[in-house]
Amino acid sequence: MLLFGLIGVANGALQWTASPWLVKAKIAAAEWLLAHEIFAPLSDDIPWWVLTHYPEVNDVFTWLDGAIILGYIGATSIVVGGWMWLWLRVAAALLRVRGDHLRLAHGLVPLAGIGVFLGLSALSVTILSGDGVHIPALPWFRGALLGIGAVAALWLGRKLIARVPARPARRFAAWLAYAVATSAGVVPWVFMFYVW
Repeated sequence: MLLFGLIGVANGALQWTASPWLVKAKIAAAEWLLAHEIFAPLSDDIPWWVLTHYPEVNDVFTWLDGAIILGYIGATSIVVGGWMWLWLRVAAALLRVRGDHLRLAHGLVPLAGIGVFLGLSALSVTILSGDGVHIPALPWFRGALLGIGAVAALWLGRKLIARVPARPARRFAAWLAYAVATSAGVVPWVFMFYVW
């Protein structure tokens, strides 16, 4: 739930508006639909309670938009959550403890919480910017919070791994695998706030 839900789904759901990949996928899908004369997914008759539908302010989604957004969120959840799950499994295998990857995932809670906070606050920042309020130190603040979340997750991971009776070399290798898992909680936000 933590890896695929709170981290994976939250990443996709909170960053799709900034993703150039989503735009490219939507354009490619629309071109394909038009080339094959399939027009139904391009209609904008979606009820307002499913997706935004305010034609008077030019804020309308199509069925294609909805499908692409859901696909983006699902794909992000699978990629981010899957990456973390895989490397936590590697860490647990290095420690030779069956099922320990689930316990190791608990160390990622601070990073997950800060990621959700940063994603939700992005909308507030957009609204403030539209009203003329600019926060010059915002990139530094976001980076600091993301760094705190990553360091807290790495520290907790180290503490969790230290409890396992294993040789120091195995514990260190497991912590490195855990660190690779942790990177999936940081990289999507770096893309959203600093690359895109």
